Amino acid sequence: MEQPRVVSLRAIRARDLDELPRLEPDPSEGAEAADARWRRLLDEPGVDARLVRADGTPVGTVVRQTGPAGSEITCRIRPDQQGRGIGTRAVRLFLDTQPRPVHARTATDDHASIAVLEHTGFTPVADDADGIVFRLD
Repeated sequence: MEQPRVVSLRAIRARDLDELPRLEPDPSEGAEAADARWRRLLDEPGVDARLVRADGTPVGTVVRQTGPAGSEITCRIRPDQQGRGIGTRAVRLFLDTQPRPVHARTATDDHASIAVLEHTGFTPVADDADGIVFRLD
């Protein structure tokens, strides 16, 4: 699959909420639950949520949540758009605007997410029952 020419980020807006479940499909979560989850997330202080676009088409999200333990980012790209370098490019763009240090967590068998984190400079710092914790200083 060909890489997109342009990967861009913009703040998630209320009008994006209908589209977010399609970008982050979770068969166990209905559209109403996904909408409620996003509304709660966007109302939290310390959250920076961006829509990822590839050549102008929405394809995923990048989110930073800041809490007592520090900042943690997550990046989700639509399954049919993975493997095109979009996640790596989106995380690099996002990190250009973020204070350090920042953490990320992924499942131990999520090789695509591990590759994105390693390509963007994160290093593993812990491995626990919830997966691998990465840090970028």
